[in-house]
Amino acid sequence: MQNQEIKMKKFAVIILALALALGMTSCGNNKNDAADTTAETTTAATTADTTTDTTAPETTAAEDDTVYNIDEMSCEDIVGVIYKGSDEYAPMTGITEITPDNSEYYVGIANLETEQAVASEAMISSIAHSIVVMRFAEGTDIDAMKTDIKAKVNPRKWICVGVDDDKVIVDSIGNVVVLILDQEYGENYHANFLKLAK
Repeated sequence: MQNQEIKMKKFAVIILALALALGMTSCGNNKNDAADTTAETTTAATTADTTTDTTAPETTAAEDDTVYNIDEMSCEDIVGVIYKGSDEYAPMTGITEITPDNSEYYVGIANLETEQAVASEAMISSIAHSIVVMRFAEGTDIDAMKTDIKAKVNPRKWICVGVDDDKVIVDSIGNVVVLILDQEYGENYHANFLKLAK
């Protein structure tokens, strides 16, 4: 009886080892896994919504006639506009304030000085999704800053998933710079950001 228990324990250990090995190999270098994983595991929601429909909308951005003054908006308010109309496909996210201490993780630049900056990222680490909004001081070379961010940000910083280099979006309106990392819906979020220029 004791021999049988030992054999069962060995068998369980072997099965566990195989499961771990398969899990690790699935993380390989498949850059396109980001889109597949996102589509399968996304819980559609803005920071306040918990809808679970994953159907993509027909429009590329929220249809909205609201007039915004980006100079009077906080970075978090800007993030809210970027997510407008994305209830059906946005993952559940959390907002983090970006400081010089954590800026390298979010934008690839250590000790980044901003007037204000926040990151909205998927709360599930296996979903490659990040929207960063940064407001810089007057006199900042915004074009040079955008070039630097695009060159240094790590679009594959998550566990097993990432965003292709050509899906990294860095843009600006005045002194506000946005960084969007999302394999499938980046252009939708970008279109909403651009509405703030009107």
